[in-house]
Amino acid sequence: MLARVTVRQKPPAAHASLGLAADLAADLVRGTGLGHLWLYEPLTHLVAYCIEAIPPAERQAIVLPMLEFPLSEDRGDHPFQWPNPIKYLWAIGPGRVMGDVRWSRCVAHLTECAKAGLPQRREATMRLAYLAKHNALTADEANTFGEVLWSETDAATGGLPAKTNLLASMFARLPAPEVVDKENRVRAYLFDCDIQEILSATGALSSREIGDRFNHLLAIIAAAPGPLRPTADQAARMFDAIVRWRLSASAPIDPIGASLVRPLRENALRPLGEILQTVVTPSLRSGDRTSQRARALLTFLREVQGTTAAAVLPSFLGADDDLRAEIVGGIQQAISGRTDEEVAGGVRAVVEWVTGAVSGPRLPLPRQLVDRLISAIESRHEIGMTLIMYGVRQLVAADVLSEDDRSRVALVLGELFIELQYERIDPDSREAVAVSLVRAECVRLAHALKKAGTSSPHVMAWLIAAPTDALPEVRFALATEG
Repeated sequence: MLARVTVRQKPPAAHASLGLAADLAADLVRGTGLGHLWLYEPLTHLVAYCIEAIPPAERQAIVLPMLEFPLSEDRGDHPFQWPNPIKYLWAIGPGRVMGDVRWSRCVAHLTECAKAGLPQRREATMRLAYLAKHNALTADEANTFGEVLWSETDAATGGLPAKTNLLASMFARLPAPEVVDKENRVRAYLFDCDIQEILSATGALSSREIGDRFNHLLAIIAAAPGPLRPTADQAARMFDAIVRWRLSASAPIDPIGASLVRPLRENALRPLGEILQTVVTPSLRSGDRTSQRARALLTFLREVQGTTAAAVLPSFLGADDDLRAEIVGGIQQAISGRTDEEVAGGVRAVVEWVTGAVSGPRLPLPRQLVDRLISAIESRHEIGMTLIMYGVRQLVAADVLSEDDRSRVALVLGELFIELQYERIDPDSREAVAVSLVRAECVRLAHALKKAGTSSPHVMAWLIAAPTDALPEVRFALATEG
């Protein structure tokens, strides 16, 4: 019950509730409290909602207490159900004061717990990786962490650290002993893989095997923000393998095996689109962005539902002028898609077309794509509504919309201000699940319109109401603007 109401707390009360969560966890670890694994999930929710209720600008102050949060393996059981507060603070700089004894003791304790063979290794390495990511370790601490991290490796991954709960791409950015060529090991594991083999199975797979394969795909995506990229030849091979893949290919014949593998194969659709967009296509040579590959991608989009791969289509605008109409049509179809993933792919395609995030010719955004996005908001396209509003916001920021377009969007915001009042939403409806996220995107879109010179009453209503909204994702919408 406390976890459910915490999300509505004011910051001082949220800080106090977070302290209570840490005390409860310490009691569970010491065995002095009511210890039962059923308490782990509500404790996790309590931690998450407390952090969410604290304004982003104030979260740096809780980093050290959350690094000191008890490790689940101190109790010796069920680590995957135990609260992991650092994952909610991953993007927040720790604000460490070098020379502070409390910080030094915390790092030393985590380093000791991260040693090979210890049950605390998984959680401790994640917390140390967070500090290393933000350059918050001293030189000696970083060297020691590198030795400890690579003290236990897995031959199945080509000698990458084992038992860490970290994606493989992260190891290229973390400390390592001088004798370890971390970048080559990570690059070989990520990009020399056979995508078809990862997604196929002729028999049943264990949940561990499914998790490892899915994490492999996620690790490839996670490599995108860093310097680690596939070679042009690796990228071409991966592109061809992905667009050839079909959900029915290489499925197990027996029904039990097929049911066990289905979660991997169906959930892999979104990562495949992300891999194409963020890692593979940007690494292709311009000469490899051929009309043949463009047609193969269009065929893939027609035959495989539930993927974000439409985001890649603008990268092939220079492949063949005769394909331009098909590319625009593919993006339109994605925006009106039947899954969030398809809508995301269409929206990203429009955004990348406008922002020039893809290489290739800079062409004006076709009018039909602008109309498709605005019409989707006007018609309340329920699937991917927040994504569509994000796309329109990017068009506003890029000064692509005309004054009439902005007026259309402002009018819709006025209608949504009434329709999305919490008291008008059935709490048992599907709409209730996403209403706060849609409201948050309305606030961001209103802010973008105001900056662009459209400050009608419809727009200002959202900006005036946001700071006192009941839910933090709406109150802090502008502080967490994506």
